Amino acid sequence: MAIYANHHVLPPPLDAPYDHTMRTAPSDLYRGTILTITNTGFIMTDLNGAGTTTVVVSRHTRLPYGDAFKVGADVVVVGDRTGTSTIDAFGVRGIE
Repeated sequence: MAIYANHHVLPPPLDAPYDHTMRTAPSDLYRGTILTITNTGFIMTDLNGAGTTTVVVSRHTRLPYGDAFKVGADVVVVGDRTGTSTIDAFGVRGIE
């Protein structure tokens, strides 16, 4: 037990619920690269190769790092998908 404590880990099988391989991405999380800025938000390419998605940003959308998005920036969007290619964004964050 001391070895586990010294390495800040739990012994098996107690570590199973905390294993990172069991985690899945939330279904309302989207990652992509901004192609163009629009009046209502932006259009991004999906990193999973599904094509493009229009992201609608409203005054209720949370923007922790501001709204100075640029073409070519990588972003993560959390929101509700409406239709097949539009997301009503709850939050948008640039990633590096």
